[in-house]
Amino acid sequence: MKPRKPVTVWRYTLPPLKHEGWGFFILDSKGYFSAITDYGNYAHLWTYHGRDDFREFVIDVGGDYVYRKLRVQPEQYNGERTAKAIRTVIEECALLGSDEEDLFLEYKDEICDSEFGFGLWYRETTIGDACDLVRRDPDCSLVGFIEKLLPRLQKVIKKHMAGEPVDEREALVEEAVLEVVCGKEEEDRADVL
Repeated sequence: MKPRKPVTVWRYTLPPLKHEGWGFFILDSKGYFSAITDYGNYAHLWTYHGRDDFREFVIDVGGDYVYRKLRVQPEQYNGERTAKAIRTVIEECALLGSDEEDLFLEYKDEICDSEFGFGLWYRETTIGDACDLVRRDPDCSLVGFIEKLLPRLQKVIKKHMAGEPVDEREALVEEAVLEVVCGKEEEDRADVL
């Protein structure tokens, strides 16, 4: 069995600022990322991050990309904004007084109430690319995490990697190297599995 590389684990603890924005972050050299924060709990494994040190990736990663990777719940359907988008297309395409306007008015309450209501209207409309008119609201907790905590974490990691001191009011930084030990007994079991 070939020897395994040691895994380095970093733990960053960010204290709250003005009673909000605290977080516990665990990163490791294999691309593992987890966060327990007042904006929600998130985890992801980036196995191919393209960097020698995973922390470099975390420093440079953009908010949109992080949002797509960490989003757990689907974005919420916004019926009011969807109805407004449909109404705008009807006005811009000079469809006022047409069957399309009548159809919209018939389903407007359902469109505002639920995505199912939008689906009822969608089945009957002749407006091209009507599915693009659905409007959704982002996960506001994840947006808060990305806007408030991620930049602080990136700043602390950058300092830590540069060997600069990190003030304990800014963050607590811990690092450990984990040796994966595999004795003869474990090797035999691994061969069986």
